Amino acid sequence: MPFDPTLPVTNAPIVSAELRNQFNGLKTLIDAIPAGPPGPAGPQGPAGATGATGATGATGAQGPAGATGATGAQGPAGPSVGAVPVGGIVAWLKSFPNTPALPTEFAECNGQVLSDAGSPFNGATLPNLNGASGGTKRFLRGASTSGGTGGNETHTHSGATEQTQLDDQISVSTTTADTVATAGGHVHPFTTGATSSLPSYYETVWVMRVK
Repeated sequence: MPFDPTLPVTNAPIVSAELRNQFNGLKTLIDAIPAGPPGPAGPQGPAGATGATGATGATGAQGPAGATGATGAQGPAGPSVGAVPVGGIVAWLKSFPNTPALPTEFAECNGQVLSDAGSPFNGATLPNLNGASGGTKRFLRGASTSGGTGGNETHTHSGATEQTQLDDQISVSTTTADTVATAGGHVHPFTTGATSSLPSYYETVWVMRVK
């Protein structure tokens, strides 16, 4: 019931139900009062003292190793190949005692089809300079462009001897094969066997920088 300011009546005995009704009615009136604006903030209190630093705890056990990450892209060739440009040809003493294995930046010039995704020559047929599989062993010769070939490892000499009789004396001279014998003379043709035309040499293995 609503609050009644006339209750309890003066000098009347206290009745609990009546007082409870009065308190409830009074609370209802108080609750209906709108809230006022917030008051100003009070002054900030002084900062509290800093607590003491606790002792450092013991180092925990090392966790298991993580999974290996993916392999990154291949980097550029390092300085181990020196100043040889890609596409350069160099002599390599492949069979010399204690010669290390050929670096991956190089490949033998044996007519092979290069299979190396990291090389600009991937899929190309390298020149056969070392005479692999019955090919011709080749010297290198300078030119304004590369790739030309020529020359032979052997050559043949041919000719004829002309013999004439003069005053019972025999005179022999060497001429070319198309010489015509003079009257009273005759010709002995000759042909030498094929002979090597190579100067003294020392064999190496030609290799090419491919990346």
